[in-house]
Amino acid sequence: MKNRVFCYYLFLFLSSFARGLVNLFSLVLLYKNGFSLHNILFFLLFTYLIGMVVCFFSLKMNKRIILFFSNFLYGISFLFLSNMSCSFFSLLLFSVLFSTSNYSYHVIRHYYAFYMLNERNTSFLVMIMYLGVIFSSFIGSLLLNYLSVFFMSVILLVLSLASCIPIFFCHFPNQLKNDSFLKEKERKKIKLFNVSLDIRKFFFSILEQFKVLFLELQPLFLYLYVKSSYLYIGIFNVIMNLSSLFFVFLLVKHLSIKKFKYVTVLLGIILFFKIYLRNNLLLFIIAVLEGCLVKIYEMFSLDNLYYGVVHHIENYLIVEEFIFLFTKSIIILLFIVLNVDLKIMLYICIVGIMFSGFLIV
Repeated sequence: MKNRVFCYYLFLFLSSFARGLVNLFSLVLLYKNGFSLHNILFFLLFTYLIGMVVCFFSLKMNKRIILFFSNFLYGISFLFLSNMSCSFFSLLLFSVLFSTSNYSYHVIRHYYAFYMLNERNTSFLVMIMYLGVIFSSFIGSLLLNYLSVFFMSVILLVLSLASCIPIFFCHFPNQLKNDSFLKEKERKKIKLFNVSLDIRKFFFSILEQFKVLFLELQPLFLYLYVKSSYLYIGIFNVIMNLSSLFFVFLLVKHLSIKKFKYVTVLLGIILFFKIYLRNNLLLFIIAVLEGCLVKIYEMFSLDNLYYGVVHHIENYLIVEEFIFLFTKSIIILLFIVLNVDLKIMLYICIVGIMFSGFLIV
């Protein structure tokens, strides 16, 4: 058991570090390659739609092999980006590579996390992940300033492959310990593909995607409206993650789920002000507050995802990932059709974040 815990958390730390080097800058790299905001939205739409298929097949195949393939393809996708032409076909091909490598990794990471919750809670999972990314975005921003995207991608490929080695030394039992999960309250259920979901959990999973989209679009917003610098985006992200780590260590045990709605409202207010601010010092202060509140949000979000589930883990994850990706696809499609400005997109996301807090009680 100790060997399984150590190997899994080593994998989680290393893979989070490797992916954090470049992932933060994906949309900025596309923009610098000559793609418009409209094209970038199509890229996101393609990745979400492809991701629904990827998640299904990833959970039905050998998970260790898929994880290794995912990490290999992650490096390959950025190698392709380093030489891709500014064409719609190239954008579609990059979407396939990026989505396949990204969502196969995420869904299998969630799958193995269910086993780890027998020994640790979700706050420990978050802490390990953010230890991995805490400086990787900063290091990535420095490397992008001094190295070409091609050489950066080679480094990423090597680190990504090395990060998945520990998972081959993990032994996972065939069944989970049912009593290790928190029991859900008896509420009205909704049934999707033979998986029963608490109806509040279902709607929270939908509204949570506004938070995910906000964080995905945030680096591009900072680059376009605040400072066109990889380093600035990296520093902003480091401050957020340091603040998050401080929260995980010191504050998480003192929070009640009943206060979650106040957290989301406060987070929405802070994000709203951030869109208007241009002073670098004030924005870094915002980054501290945002890091704390986003991590509070993600702690309750992971509890919402993991706890109360003791059977049919694969089917449950497929349904949840389908909800996540389908919701984001619809939102992005509406942004494309309505030709929404980037700032307006962020405002809409903020409203969704604030409403989501009233669905976990």
